[in-house]
Order: sequence, then structure tokens, then C-alpha cells
Amino acid sequence: MKVTAANAQHGPDGSDAIQGPVLGFVLSAPSAEEIYISGDNASRDVVRALLEKTGERAIAILNAGAVQLPKFDHAYLTLSADHAADVANILGARTVIPLHFEGWADLTQGPGELTAAFSGNGIADRLLMLERRFRVATAPRGTERHLHGAPARSRRTLDIDPLRPRDRRA
Repeated sequence: MKVTAANAQHGPDGSDAIQGPVLGFVLSAPSAEEIYISGDNASRDVVRALLEKTGERAIAILNAGAVQLPKFDHAYLTLSADHAADVANILGARTVIPLHFEGWADLTQGPGELTAAFSGNGIADRLLMLERRFRVATAPRGTERHLHGAPARSRRTLDIDPLRPRDRRA
């Protein structure tokens, strides 16, 4: 697997001097679709620049809790739900997995806002909301796979199990 750093912007224009550098990532491997991980990016322009350099991504994992702080005049420090839907469209992502939208006091939007934003943009079918301890199985590119009783889909899925590190100990 190849991991490539991608630019990110954790706040409004000019906030880098205060926030410091942040990164997103692009994961790639032979015979697999590339995955974009936004990191704490709040800028759709950063995503547009990535798209111009490297092309579309089938899978996007987005920090989408719409973090806002008074010191930045309540500008977003991570993607809002509407901006996450925009990023899905910018990237041409067929699967979008939002993270970083619950559990912290600074988060201002959650699953309801994400679902509404993706529905309102006509792309609710792209949104994959994971529940804690939910496992999404991989399937070879071009095959169909059932996801825990969900209908078979012709898109590749992602194997992600972020909250089960103990299960990996042997």
C-alpha cells in the first residue's frame, strides 16, 4: 500500500499560522480503488486542487463534524455536512464515510445533518454511516458484495474496523 500526504486546511484562509500544518492522505494499492482521507480539512478548494492534480476518488473518508471555535469567528475547522456532500461531488466519490462528527463538544453537526445534506444533494446512496464496531468487508474490484443484509452493490467497499484493535491481537 502507498500512503501519500495530501494538503489540508484546518480552518479559514490564513489560519495555518495558528493551527499549524495539517494533512489528509490518499491511500493506494495495486488493483484497488484509491481512498481519500480528508484529515481535519475544512476547505473545498484544497479538495479541488487535489482533484486537478490526481483525479477522482471512489472512496472518501471525511472528518465532517463542522467544528467551530470563537477564535476563528465560528468558521468551520472541519467539513460541515453540506461541505462534505460538496466534497463527495467534487471527488466523484461513490462511497463517503464520515468520521469525527460525534463525541466532542466542539462538533456542531452530527449524523442527522449529514444524512439531510446528502439527501438534499441527491446523493444519499453514497453515504455510508458506520456504527461503532461495524465492519465493512472488502470485495475485489468489479464484484458485488452484500453488506450485513444490505442490497448487493456494484461498487467496491472498504474494510474498516476502527474500534476493534483488541480483536487484532493474537
